[in-house]
Amino acid sequence: MGSEELKLKLSGRRKKRLFSAGLFCIMGAALLTDDGGQRGADMGMDMNFREDMCRIFNKYAGAMKVRSLKWYSRGGGKTADRKIERFIRYFVLPITSEEVISLLDTTVFKTGKEGMLFTFSGILIKEPLNRLFYLKYCELERAEVVDVINEDGWKESSDLMVYFKDGTERKLFDGYIRKNFFADYVNESIKRVLTDL
Repeated sequence: MGSEELKLKLSGRRKKRLFSAGLFCIMGAALLTDDGGQRGADMGMDMNFREDMCRIFNKYAGAMKVRSLKWYSRGGGKTADRKIERFIRYFVLPITSEEVISLLDTTVFKTGKEGMLFTFSGILIKEPLNRLFYLKYCELERAEVVDVINEDGWKESSDLMVYFKDGTERKLFDGYIRKNFFADYVNESIKRVLTDL
């Protein structure tokens, strides 16, 4: 069965059901290697890796974002594909849409100029009033939620921290994601990437 036949069968309602069930990312990854795996091999990724990363993403996607935001996943329809392409073009990113799992648009008017772009190799993050930066899974050591304690010994707040292998760390803006789920997602993705190295 060619990719054209499979794409026809996955159109309309069935595609939406698969997408909402979290299976479309895996099905979409399978469509990419209809050329015998050559495209995936060219990008340095095998199908098992792509499927595993999609499974990890689907495991945390619903719990990771705050309720008012929306995921735009590759293959999830014209609107989602356009949003992803717009994010890539706006920031002149050296990636293709085939490398993208999903986009979390955090702008008020859904312009796609801020948010998180989840790829198979890392997360591109554009926070409010900050530059775009890239968290590559192979360069990360861990992510965790750190409690901020005031001088009286009470928990004042908690920060989402990402620690790099070179000893540096970065505090992430966490106004649009749930910290614990995001940290778990990043840590599980790091483990999966390290199994291939």
